Amino acid sequence: VAGKSSLTIVDTLFLFPEAAERVAGLVVGRQKPGDFLQFVDPTFDEKSVLEVDAGPEQIAPLDPDVVILRSFMADKLGKSLEQIDIPVVYVDLETPEQYFRDLATLGKLFGNEDRAAEVQSFYRARLDSLDAALDGLEDGDKPRVLVVQHSEQGGEVALNVPSASWLQTIEAE
Repeated sequence: VAGKSSLTIVDTLFLFPEAAERVAGLVVGRQKPGDFLQFVDPTFDEKSVLEVDAGPEQIAPLDPDVVILRSFMADKLGKSLEQIDIPVVYVDLETPEQYFRDLATLGKLFGNEDRAAEVQSFYRARLDSLDAALDGLEDGDKPRVLVVQHSEQGGEVALNVPSASWLQTIEAE
């Protein structure tokens, strides 16, 4: 797993039990997945850690069967990996539709389409539950939700409102 905005990819990969054995390296940026993933994968600390801006020179020595990138990294990193015969799988994981599609792709990649369907079913049930709870309510009667992203870097705290197309925002609407 390489490139920017890879935390969602890492979190999604580890929904599959095969990830513990098959993920060779990953990016650890400002958001650190390690605390949680150590519980899911006891060998997490042994995985190769790549910088957010790692290029083919850093990725190729890991001898990956495939590199998983966000689609927006195709021009910046994907093409150069493909030029040296490293296959790339692109995912988005931004909207519910993309999430369902990308789960199916990862299920095929891991050879565990049943697990992909299980996660899709769980998530679909959650979305359906939200829809059912709000069905028939006027907009003014629906709960108001504020989704805020918190970050802290160098002692500076920042609060951001996530993009309107992000999963969290769509669920809150």
